[in-house]
Amino acid sequence: MKRLPAVLLWFALLVIAAPVAAQESAADPASNEPASEVAAEAATEAPVSKQSVFSDAGSRLPLNLARAIELALDNNEEIMISRIDFDRSVADVTQSLGRFDPIFSVTTAYQDSTTPQPNLFNPTNPIVDEKTFDLNFALSGALSTGTKYSLNVTNQRSESTSGFVLLSPQYETTVNAKLTQPLLQGFGLGVNMGNVVIARTQRKISAQQFNIEISERILEVIQAYWELAYALENLNNQRDSLKVATDLVRIAENRVRVKLDPPIALTQAREGAARREENVVIAENQVGLAEDNLKRILGLTKNNEQLNAKIELVDEGETETVLPSADEAIQLARRRRPDYEIARLTYENLDISSRLARNAKLPQLDLSVEGGLVGLAGDVAPKSTSINAIPLNTQFGGEFGRTYEQIFDADTPYWKVSATFSIALGSRETQAKLRKAILDQQLALENFKIHDTEILMQVRRAMRDVLTNAKRIRTTEVGQELAEENLAAERRRYEVGLSTSFDVLEQEEKANTARSAYQRAIADYNNSIATYRFSVGTLLETYDIILADEPEPVPPPFFAR
Repeated sequence: MKRLPAVLLWFALLVIAAPVAAQESAADPASNEPASEVAAEAATEAPVSKQSVFSDAGSRLPLNLARAIELALDNNEEIMISRIDFDRSVADVTQSLGRFDPIFSVTTAYQDSTTPQPNLFNPTNPIVDEKTFDLNFALSGALSTGTKYSLNVTNQRSESTSGFVLLSPQYETTVNAKLTQPLLQGFGLGVNMGNVVIARTQRKISAQQFNIEISERILEVIQAYWELAYALENLNNQRDSLKVATDLVRIAENRVRVKLDPPIALTQAREGAARREENVVIAENQVGLAEDNLKRILGLTKNNEQLNAKIELVDEGETETVLPSADEAIQLARRRRPDYEIARLTYENLDISSRLARNAKLPQLDLSVEGGLVGLAGDVAPKSTSINAIPLNTQFGGEFGRTYEQIFDADTPYWKVSATFSIALGSRETQAKLRKAILDQQLALENFKIHDTEILMQVRRAMRDVLTNAKRIRTTEVGQELAEENLAAERRRYEVGLSTSFDVLEQEEKANTARSAYQRAIADYNNSIATYRFSVGTLLETYDIILADEPEPVPPPFFAR
């Protein structure tokens, strides 16, 4: 209370002395700091925010996080490459099923020959003319059990001037069917469908890799989004800090002019303003870098209008998220993480490869069954109607259709059963392949264990970061409020002459640091939330992103399955 009269007296002196000092300094040529020089010095030395070399006159682009993710997924070239890889894996499945596709073939041939055939029965005509026409059909393929099948239909028409030929023209048709079943090497569904299962599993792996690519791009978008958000808030803080410092320069000039403060007070104020001017320049550069980085990720660099547009962020971010327990999060990651699924599927493929290698080491024992029917028809050759005046006749007389009548009547069947056994002597190649397959499987199992540990650590670290950043938000928010209160108190002290501009600038810098720390904590918290969701494999689900799967390739015909 005793200091109140002194304070009131100090205010009265300040109000009266300011215009008086201005008049005296304008009239006194010997004054150390004339008013014109002070004004000029203030205009030239007081720092102001300089315009960026990049124009701010571009269009505005309001952007929320969901729209940013949509743009990134639509315009990212790396995602297109991953999509092509996934489509190629679908084609690999179709290719693996191709070995069960039946093969149909048609063969036709015509032969005309003249050959000498001297013989005792026809010494007057040693030259024989023969004409042959063939039209053959074949259907062959393999079943998923390893069975190989074939169906052949041969048709031949022949003419001959030979005296030994009874029918000319002669028609011959043969229908032949054959089945070959491996009993050791190549036997069973597991062996013959092994490559198909591997291709299908590889397709699932490609889908999970595509999932990873999408998730990584989304995480990159989120991190870039919040980095820009922090950069913009930091720029506003630095500009506010510069404004405070500029105001202090103006106040210090007046106080020095009326001899209330020493000249060093003005120097300190100008030095503080200069440092804050530098901070504004740095903050503007950080905004430009963060904005360009986000535009690059979103694919907004392809035309000048988008490149020069100013991004206006809409989302405010999350400040509170409920997390499950660490054990629940780890189990969730094991169920949902695509890279965990890739490791599991890779081990399954290597297990199938080792079984195929074991089967290839077996000897080969094939059982074959074949049978068929033959039809024969034609006209009796003119020179073969009789032998020693005995008329000849044949039951095979008739046109081409007569051959199929005989086949349908099944009058001339034949069949055959055979077995083939073969074994590689030494089999070093198959033994080496089996050894490599077993080692690859063991290596995949060890890598799977290592990857499981890495996932466990990633989830725990991500959860710890979320909890830490949540605490940072609370503590920095309190620190910001206290720093603002201290700054307000220091400015009131300065206004009544109980503090200096240096003290105000020092407290303002602390308040600015507290504001930046709070904004940094918010950005880090939102980034850590996204990283946690990425670590447990739920990032796509959070933003309602569903990857459309390709349909299964067309299966082979029923008789080839």
